Amino acid sequence: MKNLDDALARLASQSPAPALPENFESNVWRSIRQRRGSGARESLVDSLLNLLFRPAGFASAVVVTLAVAVSIGSLDAPRGALDLGVFSSRAPSLPSTLMNTPR
Repeated sequence: MKNLDDALARLASQSPAPALPENFESNVWRSIRQRRGSGARESLVDSLLNLLFRPAGFASAVVVTLAVAVSIGSLDAPRGALDLGVFSSRAPSLPSTLMNTPR
């Protein structure tokens, strides 16, 4: 590493640093202001994905998904009983019930 430092120091002493234009600093600051002012806008998809991949966004997406699933499930559920009659020994669609019924 010392050899590299020595070589760089020799190179720097042999060739002078290039002269910068007079308005170099003002040009740099103007360029910075222009880039800040233009404000590269994110697309809607990028904004939603950024929100989703944050912990709070992910948690809210899970909550919304569960709420929608429960809502859809409650629409399909029969009113009243839980329809546990399919487990009865006299269930109309059970193969053993169908075989034991007289024709």
